[in-house]
Amino acid sequence: MQTVLSSYKSKNEFEYVHSIDDALSTTSFKLHHHSDNYEILLFINGNSQFHVEGTVYFIKPYDIVTVRSNEMHIMSHHEPLTPYERIIINVKEDFFIKNGCEDFKRMFTNRPLGVDNLIASDFVCTHNIPQIMLDMEKYMKDDTSSANIVLRSKLIELLYNLNILCGKSDENRFYDERIKDIILYINEHLVSPLSLDHIANHFFQSKYHICHIFKQQTGMTINQYIIYKRLLLARELYLKGKNLMEASMEAGFGSYSTFYKLYTREMGKSPREDLINRKK
Repeated sequence: MQTVLSSYKSKNEFEYVHSIDDALSTTSFKLHHHSDNYEILLFINGNSQFHVEGTVYFIKPYDIVTVRSNEMHIMSHHEPLTPYERIIINVKEDFFIKNGCEDFKRMFTNRPLGVDNLIASDFVCTHNIPQIMLDMEKYMKDDTSSANIVLRSKLIELLYNLNILCGKSDENRFYDERIKDIILYINEHLVSPLSLDHIANHFFQSKYHICHIFKQQTGMTINQYIIYKRLLLARELYLKGKNLMEASMEAGFGSYSTFYKLYTREMGKSPREDLINRKK
């Protein structure tokens, strides 16, 4: 059961949620992504690990993890299960543009996938990040234009400090260099023909071995990962002005019918239904 302690949503700018889940299972959350958001998660309590693009972060209270658009990630929970408390802020592209702070996106974008997502709690607390977030909750309760100005200023202050701290993680993480190389290779060749045999030959590995370690580390098969990443690329191309046929072809799908079938299966909606709504 989830209890929301505080929440705020500013259309097309950002969303803030402070919540606790106290009836967890080891499979409470699913692997997911954010197509148009930059996520900041302050971990407050729980027995959890954060998985993102082949990296596992063993997080502790008051660590922060950041996720950029389309990074595949999941929070996994382990025995003994304890209440999972966190603050999540999702910042949209429009916030950076409207508030003249586009440079603050570098903490999300100036790094490879699944690298330097974590800012260790020592640095977080030294820079008073938890208090900045709690100050935001105070101004969220005052629905006036002046309070909203201060609230946006607090978020900018938060982003400023996190950009100073980005990359300041301890070594409390694990990744398999082979998997990181495969993920990098897939993302660099996403629109090219990519078969399991081709990838296995490129890395001089048995395809059965690669499949096993990739699924173990990421929670997805290689084919699932390729399909999902191509769907996200097609979505991005469409939102940038391509029509659905052009977007699907440029994202590496052999036919629109294949794209349509896979998009509907993975996203739960047809591409037109889902993407046209996103354009509104």
